[in-house]
Amino acid sequence: MNAGIGLLNIVQDEDREQQPLLVRQNDVAENRQRFQQNQEREALNIVRSPAFICLTLSVLLILMVVWWTFYITGWSTWLNHNDKPCDQPLASWLLTVLILPILLWCLSSKELAWLRFFVVLLTSIALIAGVYLFFQSETCADTNPDLYVFVKQYLIFLVIWHITWQLLWCVFVAVLIYGLVNGWFDEMLHGASPETINNIETVAFDPSLFAQEGVPDDNRPAPECCVCTELFDANRPIKRTPCQHFFHADCLENWLKRSKTCPLCRSDLEESTSAESSRVPKDQVINRGSLFTLQPGATIPPGNVPGPPEDEVPAASSTDPYRPMPSAHEEDGSDSKV
Repeated sequence: MNAGIGLLNIVQDEDREQQPLLVRQNDVAENRQRFQQNQEREALNIVRSPAFICLTLSVLLILMVVWWTFYITGWSTWLNHNDKPCDQPLASWLLTVLILPILLWCLSSKELAWLRFFVVLLTSIALIAGVYLFFQSETCADTNPDLYVFVKQYLIFLVIWHITWQLLWCVFVAVLIYGLVNGWFDEMLHGASPETINNIETVAFDPSLFAQEGVPDDNRPAPECCVCTELFDANRPIKRTPCQHFFHADCLENWLKRSKTCPLCRSDLEESTSAESSRVPKDQVINRGSLFTLQPGATIPPGNVPGPPEDEVPAASSTDPYRPMPSAHEEDGSDSKV
């Protein structure tokens, strides 16, 4: 139930939560909590997909058909067999549980919410009472077999029905998150492009990059990957995102198959890495006064030396090949000042 409330809050705060967060990575518990919240948001994206909506509607339709089948059969059974003998008041119990849904429907307005809660509580009590009466019955199976058999089936159905609705949100979110981790819904989601993980920087493991455990004032990133909750070491490659968060390369790769954002701060990694990859590599030296790029260690043929930038022109000298051409006044030796 708490998972259902949390998922509902995510829907209500969707616009605000779509924005990237300013998240530090030096708190392990906070990182795990933030990653779990982002997993729930990715699960919510699956809920909105047309395929999942169709599947959910189909399941709900089947459940409603089964419920109405039992409900109508219950009225038919009570009308035809309530006057036959039974050592336990199973007929009266059946009538009670058939009337309670009608009361719930009549109390659907917000003003009668407290009465509705009372009816829901009464339904649970009636269910427990039905189980007790059924097991206390000794002769009803012989004197009124049709009523006895239906009450048995109806009790099993009601128990499963109530447990299912109580645990629906918990099971729902758990299955979605498990499916996300195991790639069940990769085809339904629009993850990042395959090049994104390659464009993200790979860093060598260095203990000095990460905070020390037990040191609260250490502002360096936490020494664990929040996706798998395992410590960083030299055995697994490490990725550092443009937003300066660290993850195991395989964990981040699996995450990017179903999302374009950072698992911690929701920054768009596909956009940021594509922008960085389009820039000139840092190991290239660009001469702004030329029309070509010099690679490190490259030599320039004689006569093809590019000129320096305009803001770095050295002082004129007789041996300077870039000395500005003298003006006509300078050649005549005349003074340009008046």
